[in-house]
Amino acid sequence: MNLSNFQQAEQFIKQGIFIAINKAKEFRNVVNIIVQSSPDIVALNLSNNKLSILEPLQSLADKCSSLKALDLSKNNVCINVKKYTHL
Repeated sequence: MNLSNFQQAEQFIKQGIFIAINKAKEFRNVVNIIVQSSPDIVALNLSNNKLSILEPLQSLADKCSSLKALDLSKNNVCINVKKYTHL
């Protein structure tokens, strides 16, 4: 699933919709929608979204056991690797 540069998605811009996925509440909502609608997701591209937190991704790790690839490139994520060794 490609959600790279999410807020610049053409379908949102055409409708005048702005979703700031880099805000914790919006990011959590997007992740919850993914978990509910695509529990068998294998790959998720979240690159280039100015993300700085990973906590909302915990539900993906818990509920989407098929997830094998997660692209977080071009974000502002800084993590404590020891905290996320189970992902």
